[in-house]
Amino acid sequence: MRNIVICDDETDSQNLLISHLKQYMKETAVDFNITVLSSGEELVKKLPNNTDILLLDIKMGQLSGMEAARILRKQNNHVRIIFITTMTQYALEGYEVHAYGFIKKPVSYEPFRRQLNDALSSLDRQEGHFISISLGAEMLRINVNDILYMEAFKHDILVVTNSGVVKCNTPLVEFENQVKDDPFFRCHKSFLVHHRHIKKINKDSLIMSNGDTVLLSKHRRKEFLIDFGRFVGDK
Repeated sequence: MRNIVICDDETDSQNLLISHLKQYMKETAVDFNITVLSSGEELVKKLPNNTDILLLDIKMGQLSGMEAARILRKQNNHVRIIFITTMTQYALEGYEVHAYGFIKKPVSYEPFRRQLNDALSSLDRQEGHFISISLGAEMLRINVNDILYMEAFKHDILVVTNSGVVKCNTPLVEFENQVKDDPFFRCHKSFLVHHRHIKKINKDSLIMSNGDTVLLSKHRRKEFLIDFGRFVGDK
């Protein structure tokens, strides 16, 4: 889930942005935790530390959005700031606070969607590759860096992460294709393992960072050691 903050002193503008976010969530696998603030003063005091994206109006009360952004940047805040404004002449000032983008009021959905897509892609590149897992009518996005391993168990796939286990019925080979550019290896017909989370290598098994034991096929051991060696050498 992504954390997004709206800071705007106009209720109608707040409601429109919330409506656009709800539409975006319906169209994509992205889920947002939405926080609404109503002034620059409130933003500086209450911006959550885990905020990913800030939709910030420039023209507000005593402390403008631009001035609030300058304060946030002095606090080494790395949030993606997208200014929502009628005042396009402030675009150049936006470079001072590393603004990610500008959207002109009144905000229409298409430019809003494009800016949000770009900001989310930027976050994904910074934090690691994400995959989407189908859970019936729902979609769950998981950062591959949080995945320890995947196991084919009976008719299900168990995706073991730092925060727990997700059960789904996506074929293991499909996941293997999705993470082919990440440091994963099919160490056994039933296991796809993330090199980053391997704690110990035994003759026929691997011990993962959470203490779990993963099987290592003797037919794949040599290729696994070569691949793991490349991963260690690249770090």
